[in-house]
Amino acid sequence: MRLSAVKLSVFFLALTSLALGGAKQGTVVGKHLPLNGVPGVIMKNRQNSLYLPNRVVMKLMPLTATFLSKTVAGIASIDLVLSRAMGVSSAQMFPVASAPQKPGDVDLSLFYTVSYSSPNDPFALAEELSRLPEVQYAEPWFIQKLNRDFQPNDSLYVSGLQWSLKKINAPAAWDVTQGDSTIVVAIVDSGVELDHPDLQPNIFLNRGETGFDALGRDKRSNSVDDDGDGYVDNWRGWDLVGAQYQTFDPAETRGDNNPSPTGVNNNHGTHVAGIVAAATNNLIGVASLASKCRILAVKTTADNDIRGGGDAYVLAGYQGIVYAVTMGAKIINCSWGSAGGAQTEQDIIDFAIQRGALVIGAAGNETSSTFFSPADYRGALSVAATDVNDKLAWFSNYGMNIDVCAPGENITSTLYSHTYASWSGTSMASPLAASLAALVKWKYPSYTNLQIAEQVRVTCDNIDALNPAYAGSLGRGRINAYRALTVNTLPSVRLQTYTISDFPGGNGNGIPQAAETLSVACMFRNFLAPTSPSAVVRITSDSPYLVVTQGTFSIGSLRTLDSANNKSAPFRVYVQPTVPPSFEGHFRLTFSDGSFTDTQVITVLVNPTFATQDVNDVRLTLTNNGRLGFYDFPDNTQGVGFVFHGANHLFEGGLIIGTSPTQLVNVVRNITSGQDEDLTSNGFFTLKTPGSSSDQDGFTTFSDSAALPSNRVGVQVTMRSYAYSDPLDSKYIILRYDITNTSPSAPLTNLYAGIFLDWDIGKTSEEVGSNYSRYDATRSLGYAFSSVAGGIREYLGIRALDSAASFRSLVNSPSIDLSYAAKWGWMSGGFAASSAGPADIHQVISSGPYTIAPSGTRSVSFALLAGDSSLANLQQNADAAKAKWRKLTVGIADGRSSVPLQYELKQNYPNPFNPTTAISYQLTANSHVSLDIFDVLGRKVATLVDEVLQPGVYTVRWNASSYPSGVYFYRLEAGEFRATRKLMLLK
Repeated sequence: MRLSAVKLSVFFLALTSLALGGAKQGTVVGKHLPLNGVPGVIMKNRQNSLYLPNRVVMKLMPLTATFLSKTVAGIASIDLVLSRAMGVSSAQMFPVASAPQKPGDVDLSLFYTVSYSSPNDPFALAEELSRLPEVQYAEPWFIQKLNRDFQPNDSLYVSGLQWSLKKINAPAAWDVTQGDSTIVVAIVDSGVELDHPDLQPNIFLNRGETGFDALGRDKRSNSVDDDGDGYVDNWRGWDLVGAQYQTFDPAETRGDNNPSPTGVNNNHGTHVAGIVAAATNNLIGVASLASKCRILAVKTTADNDIRGGGDAYVLAGYQGIVYAVTMGAKIINCSWGSAGGAQTEQDIIDFAIQRGALVIGAAGNETSSTFFSPADYRGALSVAATDVNDKLAWFSNYGMNIDVCAPGENITSTLYSHTYASWSGTSMASPLAASLAALVKWKYPSYTNLQIAEQVRVTCDNIDALNPAYAGSLGRGRINAYRALTVNTLPSVRLQTYTISDFPGGNGNGIPQAAETLSVACMFRNFLAPTSPSAVVRITSDSPYLVVTQGTFSIGSLRTLDSANNKSAPFRVYVQPTVPPSFEGHFRLTFSDGSFTDTQVITVLVNPTFATQDVNDVRLTLTNNGRLGFYDFPDNTQGVGFVFHGANHLFEGGLIIGTSPTQLVNVVRNITSGQDEDLTSNGFFTLKTPGSSSDQDGFTTFSDSAALPSNRVGVQVTMRSYAYSDPLDSKYIILRYDITNTSPSAPLTNLYAGIFLDWDIGKTSEEVGSNYSRYDATRSLGYAFSSVAGGIREYLGIRALDSAASFRSLVNSPSIDLSYAAKWGWMSGGFAASSAGPADIHQVISSGPYTIAPSGTRSVSFALLAGDSSLANLQQNADAAKAKWRKLTVGIADGRSSVPLQYELKQNYPNPFNPTTAISYQLTANSHVSLDIFDVLGRKVATLVDEVLQPGVYTVRWNASSYPSGVYFYRLEAGEFRATRKLMLLK
């Protein structure tokens, strides 16, 4: 997503968590956010991307010494990982890259490619490499599709030839300029037909490489790198791939000097090049907007590749961008892309920006508003497509990431071989915007790349009225060439960084929550004409849950490239108490200066309900209501599942608690194709790294208050998780559930607590349908594996650390019984049905039965486990988890009382409450304890505890019948321990 002058879709990410009275604020500097971990960016994965099967890209840490050879990286930890593959070779990805120009710039010398001949999964290998301290990150080598739309063959389809030039006011723009031969536009694509009669006059010639003989003749090729740029005889561009995609190996070859296509599978780039700079006024073919500019041909596809519906795949698009930058191109067109993001790709876009180039990308033809790369990367200009009536083209992407629109339907241009055709697609819109950027570069030679993009953007014609269904989703509108070249009085005030704070308007934990007032401090930069003294920025919300209480910032007079911020008087936004869990809201920033207005959007995640443990070899998403893997079944976008060896193997998981076939609560699948939602929380699942008890501790609380009275058990659950990075303990995560009986008078009897897991082990439906479920009784260990030869060989499982009362293997089928009574049978039915498969399997494991006294608590623990390729390794990890758990919870497993291992202040229950709530805390040593209540202004309104207490777990109740509704805070002080939490009284 865009966090620059070109585009800014910024997201809240908590960086600090402070107790009541702290002075610091939760801060996010948007332009420094990495792609991963940013809400709104779906990272590329096996399902949504194309990638080479035997290539990995890794970016090393700075100052990491390498001793490169054909078989090893020269770094012990990397060589150890690579030793598991066969036929390994490695090489620098950009061997001729120059050094960074200033601190913080992307260093291309840190990128390496790893090639191998064995069938290792590139995602799994990249995941292993990414965990090494010498590696910043590793990813597969992603490839792209060209963005040409399907072509109807109706005769009317080709009518109105070159209507697009008139639509963008090109004839008037030509009176200003048609460009200049010093302006070079790189066509990073499928090659350009160099001798096409309408392109040949405008092909860029690398004079430093070409040279001339004694008679003044162009010698062109001499097998010498005359200009020392690392490419031999690249006098008319470069082909980074060559003829055969099957033999394409970026670690072995760097292409050749013939970037011209050899067949119709590669004619896409020729069509794009003609839109940018076809020769004009030559009595043949087509005209172009920037006909005096030059075309740098950069071929990134293979001659024999017809896999993309007849079009070749873009195998080296981002490497093509680097080549274009190396050759000095300041405008780079990319009429290709794919959904999702990758950090390697964003780093390369950053490199281009830092070297003064503007990357312009096609927005995509998926009729979608999802993230599309490279167009939506930070710093790039994203171009959607419109038709002859200024309507959004039926195929075009749209949304908050779009910067501008350009004609992209029925666009006539040059085509291989020596011909012409009309095509449609955002691939045709992007080069039209690129040609305009080239003219702006000529007209305003002092402009930076981002100023060029902003000049193209702010001078667009607004077309929202013609597209009411897409108003606000088409960027500034459709480009206008004449305005871009003649209107130089418009400002461009863009949000650069921002800070969101929830203190003093909230509890200061850095997370937007219900009933908090958020402070939004922004820093703006003006890229173009100076603003007037009356210029203002206003913030509004599109959601009833986010109410702006202070929404205006007078930005005043701001000179070109100057900045201003509202830190002293930030915007303020109140979060309604009724805001849903994991709510994604939008703030719209509207800049006004006289009649000129411009907008940007901030996206804020409020009440996040999940987090992912990620400090060891497994990654597991945990939620605030007992679900495992994902929060949003069955979409499964909020979470990562259970990831091991780079792949997710868990479709669904969750907690079940019951005392009978009717008194049962859970959050797993039900008979209506959804999930039961009996467990609920107004809090969060929070992670602390490093934790007090492990390398990463998780914590949340929830209750069964959302269940129907007929099913309700009457429990409150405090859930803790523990993860360890030590190699001996790196393949499991421990889950501990402290189950409290909420009844002050009646005991809970015959209580079972268990976990449901839907394992999906494998890459294909065949592999998932060949899973087995088994039980190891000596360890109370349920485990699963796939039987398909060549499939994923992991063993996965769950161990009941308190000993199991029941283990059930289930087969996923339309006839599976998902009633409450059936779930009770899973929990209490013993071990008779412990084996299943080959099939799509589920597992349920439980502990019990337990009796919990009135207001008493019982702890139940499980470990989710992974093993490398063998049951023996899984069992070894299960034994390690058991040993670690014993150290964590001495005495709890057999019901004996124990001294808590850490001080803790728990979330009150219920919350919100009226008029009484319970507050629990635990002490590890004799301590003077004070527990006080404060209002939102920090005034103490009540003292609940003020005495010396022994180690143990305590609960105190606050009767707030004499207090007004509102938000309060309670603070515990015990020895050196301090903690603050928020509670809400609703009458």
